[in-house]
Amino acid sequence: MIRTFNFAGNFAGLVCSLVWACATVQAKDLLSPYEAERIGMVESWHRQVGAIGGAEAIVDIQIWVQKSIQRELIEVYTKGSASAGVVTERISLTQKDLRGRPIGKAEAERLAKNSILKLKRRGIEADFRLIKVDQVRLYSLTADGNLTALDAETGEQMWSIRLGRPERGYSSLGINDRFVTVLNGSSMYQVSAMDVETVDKAGLRTIVPAGRPSEAKRIDGVPLHGAVNSGDHALITTTRRGMETYLLGQPTIEPGFEMFSGKAITKPATYPNSERVMWPTDSSFVYVVDTSGQPSSLFRLGVDGNVEGGVAAASNNRFFFGCTGGRVYAVDATRSGQVLWNQSLGEPFYRVPFVTGDRVLMTSGYGSLHCLNAANGRPAWARPATDVDQVFAHVGNQLVGRDRQHHLVLVDEATGSINGRFNSVFVEKVVINQDTDRCYLVGKGGMVQCLRSSENELPVFLRAIKPKDSGDTGSAKPPTGQPAAPAADPFGAGAEPATPAADPFGAGAGEPMADPFGAAPGADPFGN
Repeated sequence: MIRTFNFAGNFAGLVCSLVWACATVQAKDLLSPYEAERIGMVESWHRQVGAIGGAEAIVDIQIWVQKSIQRELIEVYTKGSASAGVVTERISLTQKDLRGRPIGKAEAERLAKNSILKLKRRGIEADFRLIKVDQVRLYSLTADGNLTALDAETGEQMWSIRLGRPERGYSSLGINDRFVTVLNGSSMYQVSAMDVETVDKAGLRTIVPAGRPSEAKRIDGVPLHGAVNSGDHALITTTRRGMETYLLGQPTIEPGFEMFSGKAITKPATYPNSERVMWPTDSSFVYVVDTSGQPSSLFRLGVDGNVEGGVAAASNNRFFFGCTGGRVYAVDATRSGQVLWNQSLGEPFYRVPFVTGDRVLMTSGYGSLHCLNAANGRPAWARPATDVDQVFAHVGNQLVGRDRQHHLVLVDEATGSINGRFNSVFVEKVVINQDTDRCYLVGKGGMVQCLRSSENELPVFLRAIKPKDSGDTGSAKPPTGQPAAPAADPFGAGAEPATPAADPFGAGAGEPMADPFGAAPGADPFGN
């Protein structure tokens, strides 16, 4: 039998196979250990988020520094030599033993002493110390309603819960140390972010576990861009050209509502533990709300064009944003609404700024990455970097972002020169991290990869965030007309406050209220 070979058909099939294989290679969205090492990074961990549908099914993913909880570690370090102070080992108090339980301080110290003895046999003097590092979390919300809290330094799952009805859709998360606010359609859930000790109605102390949600609360309007937690409130912009405010921990209390000119273009922005919130509207205004006490509007500012990319918040009540009209603004969110500076760069801006240290990174619609001094708005580089779509991390002396084709790109923070472009790495989902020197990449299948500098095993915190009660942006005040019950069940089962309010004019406990006009008791306050 004579067999013929269909060269054209088989050749076409071979070409298609090669093209498909090359496309598969080019579709990589995470860095290999070798590629990470080339750019001075190492992989800390990688983990599947669990989203059905991969990266496209991740509704929101955010980094949060939990100031109320700290990781404890035992460090073994050398002393009495030229290399004194070099850390040779770190032992976490929460690492698991063979039974899956945290080893605790005593066991960690025992392991450290064993390491010190081994070093001593080699002629190296060493000691150990206890250190504490703020906990960093990675929150993710998927389209099927799965809310997960991961330890952003180890990838370990802290808790996970499924909320709401997926057919109604979900919005961006509102986060603070105490609660995570989730919007499902027109329903709001407030999820406890950490274990809280409370007193129930029977007077018994109980622990509310982390990940416990409140009952669904139906909001009055239709939410636009998700929730933001600021002060003691959750704020939600709606299609009614207004904002609804709900008390955190007590969402059933009557909400507040204010109307504004125009609909919100993007989600409101706030600095962690701050009580100032800013957002832009489609009427070419930006608004600022103060959430200390009862939330109220501070001021509005007219800008040149719309703020399509959103606002970036910084310390000391500062906000930065760029407009479609080509200007970049820095605003001090005081009651007077002082504009610190505005700079015309002649290019439209459609991305949220990335603020790190004293630098503000702005990407224009033409792909130019501008670096401005946060204090005066002057350019910090001789010329902008080109073909950059967005910056989302700062690792070591490099800015990590993606180009206009969404490929990974590295930019030198000092000069703006491009250190590398990785056309083989496609950044589909951006995780903006302005808090630590970590880079988080999300693969198409939903795999999250954490990359860090090879020099820093522990996180370097890029933003000076203080606990809420330390006076960073004004101490927390009880909401006007609302009960202040610090030991209450966050979802309504708390005890009544036992201490009466202090005299606002300075009288001591148990004394009659002082005369606000300064007169002696019994005297006529008008001097007659």
